Amino acid sequence: MFVVSKKHVLLLVFVIATVVMACKKDKPIAQTPEPCFKSKSAWIVGFADSTGYGTILYTPDGGQTFQRQAAGLACLKDVDLTDVWAVTDQLIWVTGSKNTLLKSTDGGANWQQVTVPNGNAQADLYCISMIGKNEIFISGDSGTVYHSSNAGDTWNVFDHNLFADGLMQGVCAVTANEVYVVGQTFVGDVRGIIRHTKDGGATWDSIAPPDDYNRNTWINAAVNGNTHVIYGTTSHYIVSTDNGLTWRNDSMPFAGGGGGADINHLIMRGPNHWWAALDQGHLVQTTDAGKNWSDPRTGQGISFMLGIDAWDDNYAIAVGSVFGWPMNGPIMVSNNGGLSWTRTLLYHKGLNKVSFTKNISVQ
Repeated sequence: MFVVSKKHVLLLVFVIATVVMACKKDKPIAQTPEPCFKSKSAWIVGFADSTGYGTILYTPDGGQTFQRQAAGLACLKDVDLTDVWAVTDQLIWVTGSKNTLLKSTDGGANWQQVTVPNGNAQADLYCISMIGKNEIFISGDSGTVYHSSNAGDTWNVFDHNLFADGLMQGVCAVTANEVYVVGQTFVGDVRGIIRHTKDGGATWDSIAPPDDYNRNTWINAAVNGNTHVIYGTTSHYIVSTDNGLTWRNDSMPFAGGGGGADINHLIMRGPNHWWAALDQGHLVQTTDAGKNWSDPRTGQGISFMLGIDAWDDNYAIAVGSVFGWPMNGPIMVSNNGGLSWTRTLLYHKGLNKVSFTKNISVQ
């Protein structure tokens, strides 16, 4: 039987104090984006704020405290940042307006602009999706879709005619070869468009859901296992449980300003467990693949909730933009599986997306 003596207790206290001091030594919080003990690290991006530069916020503790990054970076002048993908605690990618792509390799202490094709220098890049650290797919307006297989050293630009010169709001890489690109076209009536490739973009198919469901426009796609979801405006989405072979039309029962609330972002924790951020402050969740939805009160009814990410099945952060003026950006946190949400910050400009670290191996 092991007996804890006073000496053991004192030794334990000394060891703990030594470790804590080692973490704090020469690492002031304001200058260190990487916490000593890795926790719920996440990055949030949004519009150019009162400083005139695009917003990057870092939180080392799951949305409790925040640090501004890339403040005053020249390439972010008058640039709105639209999406963020944190591969690891060190490697983070960010997209933005004016054909802007950024990368940090040191947890956000420094950011560099990544050269992308300049055929449309004013293209707004809306979405990024990655496989590992090398495969990068980016979509934007004017039918813009880029792909790099070598971590951004070189790029392939897909023919904009494949995407009808439309607003390609979403890209979702299932693998390095299988990718969804979705959005809306402006040929005649505004309509949804879904493109799908299984050979890395050598060829593309079009997906036409039953009952002309493409009359609605699409925002992005999410995949987990055999379950594929493509979601869009006015609460509508389509779902496949057989790897995209067949599709079922569906919608969420949440009202928005002009009918159904737009599904601005949807993530999947499993084939049946989805979280989603919608207009009118809705932060919803299903654990049975959409048969039933939870819709707790968030107190953000005048906000477009635009981005959501989950650390695990219980902890999530959501961000958005208040409808009206001033266009503030609420940051919401749930630590109980979405049963309730707490606003931890109201930023002075709208926020678009949030990404916890994916903790992907970058060997």
